[in-house]
Amino acid sequence: MSTISKRLDKFFDIITSAEFQDASGLGNELNFHVFDYPAADEPEVADFMFKLPKRVQKKDPSVQIQLFDLYEMMIQFFEQKNYMEKNFELEKKYGSANLYEKIQQVLRIATENDQLVQQIIQTLEPNSVIVITGVGKMAPLLRSHTLLSSLQPYLHDEPLVLVYPGLYENNTLKLFDCFEDNHYYRAFQLVER
Repeated sequence: MSTISKRLDKFFDIITSAEFQDASGLGNELNFHVFDYPAADEPEVADFMFKLPKRVQKKDPSVQIQLFDLYEMMIQFFEQKNYMEKNFELEKKYGSANLYEKIQQVLRIATENDQLVQQIIQTLEPNSVIVITGVGKMAPLLRSHTLLSSLQPYLHDEPLVLVYPGLYENNTLKLFDCFEDNHYYRAFQLVER
């Protein structure tokens, strides 16, 4: 069994435990967690996350998993607005950097009206475990610290797990083990690496 397989098994055991659900032992800390992994393990992690809600329901129907793939949420947003073709044309005409800037503006990233944050908040189910994926696919459009900071006022007891393709060490994130975030996170590492 590979290292990532063992860590994903621990991930499953932790999030389905009563201690995790009740936030036991956290004191007054946020119930935010990071599951970091080498980007090379993305296919195995993605497959695990896809199957996670049904697997958890099978083990314990009282545990609700809400899986939010940031990239899929962004695509849905632009499809619903009929902006996909417009985005392709914009990128072709002005380049990727310009497109990224426009996407950030339209999604209102890092503002009080951040569309991705609003979508998460509006669909929250009580007593659920929030699992956020798609962080790597959203680079460089969205920064993890911005997302977590924006969600913090709305999440009180709900456990949140950020599934992160990179390294979480000394309360800082390093996307793809290369790009250091230089922000301090009030989150717990879910499974030691």
